[in-house]
Amino acid sequence: MLVVDTNRVIATLLRDGVVRRVLYCLHMMGVNILSPKELVDELLEHIDEIAERMSMDRDQVLSILREHILSKIKLCNISEYREYLKPAVGICEKFDIEDSPFIALALKYNCPIWSNDSDLKNEQKTIKVLTTKEIIESIEKGTLTNNRKTKIGRNQRE
Repeated sequence: MLVVDTNRVIATLLRDGVVRRVLYCLHMMGVNILSPKELVDELLEHIDEIAERMSMDRDQVLSILREHILSKIKLCNISEYREYLKPAVGICEKFDIEDSPFIALALKYNCPIWSNDSDLKNEQKTIKVLTTKEIIESIEKGTLTNNRKTKIGRNQRE
């Protein structure tokens, strides 16, 4: 299991590149990829900017998002992780309170977060944060094989 943050999803959307291939690979390997439903609201706030950067219209971008990206991610209702929000806010308040739903979800499922956010990675030690590079290295080393035999499926707090 792995929680993916908004910036990784935006990177996946912007280019059919490495980050999208990593998402597809994780999905094909059977890794459960989770995100709070707030992710969609955040994406929709920026959809026009994303469409402009992609040189596409809004409907094309929404189609790619829906069919190729969000279909690989389980979007979780706040009711799933509400009891973890208070501790998550406590963790995030020193760097970015908006990360608290992602931290709460990771606390609930005892799994790492996929993010390249240096504050999220370095300003807290409760939840393991894996960068895209670290996920690729784990896949290449064979230490990331599926939910039952992977570091991603276990507690990796450090």
